[in-house]
Amino acid sequence: MYKYISIVSIITICLFGQVFSYQEDIPFKIYLENIQAASKFWSHLSPAQIELSYNKFADWICTRQEDTDNFYIDPICFVQKVYPTMEFTQVVDTLYNNIQWFNQVYNTAPTESFNYEWWSPIYKSNLSRDFVLLQNTQAHKAIATFHSIEEDRIQVPKNIIAELIAQDYTFYAVYNDTSMRKWCTLQNYEIALNSMDKVFLYPWDTFNFNKHISGRDYCTWRWRTDLQFYGGVCGAASQLFRTSLIMPSLETTKRYGHSERWSRYYGEEITGDDAAIYEMSKQLEIKNNDTRGLYFRTIQWDNYTYLVSISPYKSKQWVQITRERETTLKTNITKNIYDIHTQYKIEDSVSFPTRYSKKNYTSN
Repeated sequence: MYKYISIVSIITICLFGQVFSYQEDIPFKIYLENIQAASKFWSHLSPAQIELSYNKFADWICTRQEDTDNFYIDPICFVQKVYPTMEFTQVVDTLYNNIQWFNQVYNTAPTESFNYEWWSPIYKSNLSRDFVLLQNTQAHKAIATFHSIEEDRIQVPKNIIAELIAQDYTFYAVYNDTSMRKWCTLQNYEIALNSMDKVFLYPWDTFNFNKHISGRDYCTWRWRTDLQFYGGVCGAASQLFRTSLIMPSLETTKRYGHSERWSRYYGEEITGDDAAIYEMSKQLEIKNNDTRGLYFRTIQWDNYTYLVSISPYKSKQWVQITRERETTLKTNITKNIYDIHTQYKIEDSVSFPTRYSKKNYTSN
């Protein structure tokens, strides 16, 4: 039975520092509900008195304990935004299963241009989002002060802490519709894409996709049996190439377009953002031109698969992708990087010309 805090009790405690109950582990959801209730009566709270009571705890050192699924945190830590330490990849892996959607993904529509900054994931629960909206309020300071007086701890699921930490990360998402693929190439595509799950690309490292996916358990169907990889993997290569286009810190050092425009998979109108790989004659290679590492995860929802890349900071740059169609079979895609505050272009344009021999409407 968790303690019930009335608004009158909150005001009384903030004014006089009285203790009404006993030490307890308060579930984060209850903690948030108390803040939400207090916020509705914010006009009855005295900021001066709240600050006076809060200052008794402001210099406390945040402590925490943990079990398999939860952290147990001093409430004052939430006011100070001092969260438990988690490694970058641990944060992403912890919140991974709670991602419901991405509001912004790579634009595959045949537009002349599009901009990509970044977008945080939408989670299955709104708890972390709702908390952030109230974190800096007097209501939160009052509730945190109350629980500090009571010597309570807040029991917080680790995924909530991961979501709060990840507010300072940058997410890039590229999706692919797999519904038109037949079983063999679908299997190969999924093998290649899923091989990117949990790949960590260190600062200044170069990543060769051909080498990375070579020799896996592919469906060979009627092809030769001595190939490094098989039909379908280009879909995953194209997603990685598109990721390199929208990430400011990723440089594409090697890339080839298809000789034919596979319209069933890449669209009727050419966009020039596909990537073809074949043995080691056509390679896809990217380089991380950043002082920090990048992390990749893959997600599948129904017939859509996502390649998600994450930077452990909030990017100060955005990218503009421009598509220049010279003919129905020839196009040029250009990447421009801008400062998110000044809007000035900060790097020279990088172009990827593609020329197709014909449009191919078959599927495999």
